[in-house]
Amino acid sequence: MILSRGIDQNWEAARDLIREGQSIVVRIVNEGDPNATIFAYRGSISKLMSSVGRWVVLDYPRNVQKISLRQHSRLPISLSCNMRSSADSQESFSGLLKDLSLNGGGFVSSPIPLPLTKQAFTLELPIEGQDPLAITASICNQHLEQRSPEKVHYGLSFDADDKLKQKFIESALLEIVQRENKTPG
Repeated sequence: MILSRGIDQNWEAARDLIREGQSIVVRIVNEGDPNATIFAYRGSISKLMSSVGRWVVLDYPRNVQKISLRQHSRLPISLSCNMRSSADSQESFSGLLKDLSLNGGGFVSSPIPLPLTKQAFTLELPIEGQDPLAITASICNQHLEQRSPEKVHYGLSFDADDKLKQKFIESALLEIVQRENKTPG
C-alpha cells in the first residue's frame, strides 16, 4: 500500500514517528457513509520515498479486521425539523432529519454558526395538531453533505434515557407513516 505523505499539522506532528521499520496500525473508513465499516490492519513502514512527491510505502496486510462503525444501524428518513440551541440565545436552525437510530441521527442544514463542542441542542420535530416532539442531542461530528456542498451533515447523539429515546423514535416513525398515508384533499 502506498500513501501520499501530507504536509498538514497532523503529518508534521508525526514526523519523528514516520520512519522505515516503524510499526503502525492502518484504519480505513469512509467518513461520508453513515453506515461505514472500518477496515484495519497492523503492519510497518517498509520504505519512504521522495523522488517524485512524498510517499510512504506500507507492508501488505497479512490479516484485515472489519468492524462496523455504528453501534446501531441507521434508518434513512427525511423529516423537516429544527435544532434549537440550549444556550442563552436560543437560536433555531431549520433542516432535515436524514437518518435515525436508537442512539442518534443525522441532521442536515446550513452551517450552524455556533461552537458545537460540549453544547446541548434540542431536536424538535413538528407534529400536526400537537406540540413538537423534542429530544436533547449533542453534535458528535460534521461533514459537508455529499449532494449539497452548501449544506452540512451533523451526526447527533441523543442525550436522554432509553425510555425517552424509544418514545422519540417511535413517535418519529409513526409521524412518517401517517404523512405517507395521508391522501390529498
